[in-house]
This record gives sequence, C-alpha cells and structure tokens, in this order.
Amino acid sequence: MTQTTDGAHVVIRHVSTVALMLASLLPAGKTQAALRGDIHEDTVWEGVVRITADVTISGATVRVMPGTRIIFDKPATLGTDPLILLNSPVMLYSRVGRTARLVLAGTPKQPIIIETASGKLRGAIVAGRSTSASVFARHVIFRNLGGGGGHGLAKPAFHAYLGGDQDDFWLSDCVFEDSGPLDIQAHSASSTVHIARCSFVRTAGNCSLSVMGASLGPNVITANRADAVLRIGCSQTLISENILVGPTAGLRLPGSTIEAVNVTGNYVHCTSLSQWGSSALVCDAPGV
Repeated sequence: MTQTTDGAHVVIRHVSTVALMLASLLPAGKTQAALRGDIHEDTVWEGVVRITADVTISGATVRVMPGTRIIFDKPATLGTDPLILLNSPVMLYSRVGRTARLVLAGTPKQPIIIETASGKLRGAIVAGRSTSASVFARHVIFRNLGGGGGHGLAKPAFHAYLGGDQDDFWLSDCVFEDSGPLDIQAHSASSTVHIARCSFVRTAGNCSLSVMGASLGPNVITANRADAVLRIGCSQTLISENILVGPTAGLRLPGSTIEAVNVTGNYVHCTSLSQWGSSALVCDAPGV
C-alpha cells in the first residue's frame, strides 16, 4: 500500500492482502503514522484518517479514539464507492476465535465524525455475508454516507450482516446526517442489536433503520429520532420511546414468524401522503 502523511493526516491509498500494521506514532496532537495493507492486528486510529480505497478489517479490533475524523476521499473518477469492510469470515472466526470488531469510542465533547468529502464518491461501512463482525459505537456522527438509488431505495450508510455466534451491533447517541439507512441483518440466533438515542436526519430513501433476521435477542430499539420508516423484523425485540416525524415516517414489522416484539410509547407523525408512511404501524405477524 502507498501512503503519505501530511501534517496530522493519514492518507490510506491502497489496501492489499498484506497485513495492515502500525509502524510508529507521531508526537502528541498528531495522528498515527505509516500503515500498510489489510488490518490483521489490533489497531488504534486517531486524528484525521483519509480513505481513498477500500480498507479491510480481518480478525482484528480497530478502536477509534474520541475526536477522530474518518474522511472518505476517493475521487469520483476512480470508479466504485470506497468502503470500510469488516471482513472476518465465519470460517476464520471458528478456527482462530477472532471476529472483526469496530469500536467507535466518541464522547459528547469529542464525537467521532465519519463522512464523505465534498464532491467525492460516497463511502460506507460494510460487513457482508459469510463474515463475523461486531460493532460498538457511541457519540459518532455519520455524514454523507451511502445514499443514491431510485424508487425510494438507497444504499446503506452502514450495512452489517451478523453471521457469527458472538456478533453484536450496539449504537448509542449517534447521528446519521444526509445518509442512506442503517441496515442490520442479524442472522445468528445469538446475536444482539441495541440502537438507543440515535438520530436520523435528512435520510436518503424511505427507510432510516432496518433490523431483520433470525436473532432471538434480546434486541432493543429505543429513544431514537428518525424522519423515515423504522423496519424491525427480529424476535425478542423491545421497540420503545422512538419519535418518528417525516415524509415517510412509520413503523413496520415485516415477517410472519417474528415473536415476542414489544411496541410501546412510540410517536409517529407522517408529514406526507407517502405509502410508506400511510400507517403509523404495519405488522405482518398477527401474534406479535
């Protein structure tokens, strides 16, 4: 991988199959120095990280420190959108006992910002099929990620397929601005999803948050604010105290087999005649 360091900036230009490692540290107030290849070792990011190509986290933990800015900065002339990939195959996890983990440890006074630079290809974070990945994030601003698409559809700002036995997705006190949806596919029965006190503003498409899959939880979706549909299709889920106001605001519980979903204390106000927001609650499972 070719990389340059400019002041307090790290520029990740190419990610190969070689292990990504921390070579050295700059003085206090700067950011981490030269990085090379994929991430196979536990790593800390801080300062300003500019991403111009896909970055893959495989069987390692990346901890992002308070106040860090991660900027997707790939020119629009260079093809596909850049991604941070949580790409630890389930097979690898079962063999070595390690999953890909992304820990975004922001604070109220020093939130982490993950955004796409103006005029550049819109970045996203993805944990795809046949991977094992966990995400823990607090006080993070996701800005100008995902989006695009037609007929009310949009590419997710954050897509996570939870396929491992110990995969979890926990977000609290985060903001999604001008971005595509948060899309979580919890297909391991033992995985858990906890989304609390998050805001979804100027959402691209008609869905702010989608949580689907075979997870038996316990899962919690609580005290969030959104301007588009919340789509929740996992059993053993508490959906409470969410405030949904916007042109496609609504709550959908798709899937006829989900069980033990508790919906309580939510507020829904659809501000248009959109079919997505025509009902405050749409439920496909009569036993919920």
